[in-house]
Amino acid sequence: VLVIGIYLYRNYDMDNLAQNLTGQQANTGTVQSNGFPVSLNGEVPQDLIAVGNSLVLQTQDEVIFVDSGGSTQHTFTHRYTNPVLKADGSRLLTYDRGGYSYRIDSSSGLNYSGRTEATLITGAISSRGSYALAVAENRSAGSVIVRSRSNEIILEWLSASDQIVDLAFSDNGSELAVACVGFEENRLVS
Repeated sequence: VLVIGIYLYRNYDMDNLAQNLTGQQANTGTVQSNGFPVSLNGEVPQDLIAVGNSLVLQTQDEVIFVDSGGSTQHTFTHRYTNPVLKADGSRLLTYDRGGYSYRIDSSSGLNYSGRTEATLITGAISSRGSYALAVAENRSAGSVIVRSRSNEIILEWLSASDQIVDLAFSDNGSELAVACVGFEENRLVS
């Protein structure tokens, strides 16, 4: 991701990316593009990340996959209050922090969408395709559910007292780190 960021920084004017993109807005409100630069026609970019060979742009209402030539590959309207994008490999996990909905997409389209029973805190996706979601719990400080690429539950973990703040998979996708904070003897610990 760092290499892609350096490449984009050196080769494109990132400050003006959203304002200088050419294309046309479809009647549905989605951004369509035939190449760089891509026009957002009034949309304000909120996040820009690399997912596989695609550049993914998040606006207030949409997530847009663009290939290296600037052509739109896949677009969706997320309708999330607080959208968060997490990527690894060629798949993108988009979830509504503080909400219940999440989805997994690739440049070719939607792979899976779902809802949790409790509010989402954070999430992560691995290069192997498995993904993890942390949710708030009534009976504990929070829980983590890890699912396989085919959405089968692999692991469920409860944090008894420490608040879950982030999740991250190892580079090979075989291990998951859970970052938590709590208090011990009136001091913040992690």
